Amino acid sequence: MPELDDTHTSQRLQWRIDELEAGAEIAKRDINAVLDELQQQELASELVAMQALKKLSRARTDEEKKAAGWKTIREIRVEVLKRALAQAGTRELGAWKKKVHDSEVRGAKIYLEAFIEARKSGKTSHAAHTWANNALTRAGLQRRDGRVVGDRSPRDKAVRELEEKILQRARSEMTPDELEQIELLELHMKEVAARRQVRRGQTD
Repeated sequence: MPELDDTHTSQRLQWRIDELEAGAEIAKRDINAVLDELQQQELASELVAMQALKKLSRARTDEEKKAAGWKTIREIRVEVLKRALAQAGTRELGAWKKKVHDSEVRGAKIYLEAFIEARKSGKTSHAAHTWANNALTRAGLQRRDGRVVGDRSPRDKAVRELEEKILQRARSEMTPDELEQIELLELHMKEVAARRQVRRGQTD
């Protein structure tokens, strides 16, 4: 399974909200595990305030309790988690963009190192490009020649699907300038792949 990071915050918060709303009993540590320090303090403060309200209030019936603002621990937890979920979007966007950027940098490094190594060993430029793309495949990254290689295991498929979601999410939140840069890069890679295909046809 992919390692949990800040790109999973919304999903983890939603799971806890769904569990609480379904009536499941959730340990305090499991609630705190999906909240940051400030949100944990906020939850603790609201629980203490509710205890104080209940001690001071003379409410007896459900109607009186509702009118006085009584809430259960579960209700307070759900409210705090929902606020945390609403706040998670901005933080997650930065995490998604960083993940995409890191993946692109790692892919470029692997590709260039493999290409240079292949050329030094005497391979032609075309063979070196193929060698470098194969290195990307072995690393579980998208190839630069546009070829799609089948997933070798369920984990490979899961990782590939996660990468696709990351890219889709990041693209939907990119500025026009960022999108233009990505589109220019994709166009360049398609042109490179097309030129290689033409050269292959000429040598066949």
